[in-house]
Amino acid sequence: MNQIKLPILWFLLFAGWGMIAQAADTSRPATPDEIQSITATLKDALDSVTVSGIRISANGKVACGFVSGNFVDGKDNVFYARSLGNKGGKPDYILMGREQGRNTAVTAECQKAGINVYQ
Repeated sequence: MNQIKLPILWFLLFAGWGMIAQAADTSRPATPDEIQSITATLKDALDSVTVSGIRISANGKVACGFVSGNFVDGKDNVFYARSLGNKGGKPDYILMGREQGRNTAVTAECQKAGINVYQ
């Protein structure tokens, strides 16, 4: 009896994980001011960078996207930044993390904020 329950449990676990991983994207594109602020933040933290695919959470508190530069090999370097509010009338962000690959803690944090960077 336990031999039957274990595969069913694993199936339900993975089916549930898939539903979480594919949560609906509620984000919006970044404004020009947000792009400028996030790019400046990443350049301060990581030196030479190129930023793309920036999305902002529905509540405006999280930004995620892709970053590349002389510090990494390959693509799929996802960044996660938090809003510090406005500074001088412009959005201000702090880099919270950056990781390479799809199944990372950074990607998971973006998804929790309603941002699917791989959409």
